[in-house]
Amino acid sequence: MPPEDPAIRDVNADVAIEFAGTDAALAVAIDAVRPGARVVVGGIPDADRWTFEAAPARRKGLSLVMSRRMNEVYDRVIALVATGAVELRSVVSDRRPLDEAPGAIAQAAARTGLKTVLVP
Repeated sequence: MPPEDPAIRDVNADVAIEFAGTDAALAVAIDAVRPGARVVVGGIPDADRWTFEAAPARRKGLSLVMSRRMNEVYDRVIALVATGAVELRSVVSDRRPLDEAPGAIAQAAARTGLKTVLVP
């Protein structure tokens, strides 16, 4: 399913990294990259299967790369964020107080928004 926002098609990124684990997120990643680009697939789909339109990926000559998340990378990622080498604020779509955790969990289960931060 192609993304509904036509602006996504104009991104032309060299690399897109998908970690949502949904077919829709993978479609956005495929649409957002330039021909010859790489799409890194790191999300874990609920049914352990991906479905995407092959034609856009094939026409662009994309490299689809599977990624495995591993515990030993967390310290490295934290260091990259702490030094400012990686910017994460833009992926936070919602902030909620801790007492609204049930609503935030329901939002995540519905796969709406990007990331919700619970603030104590």
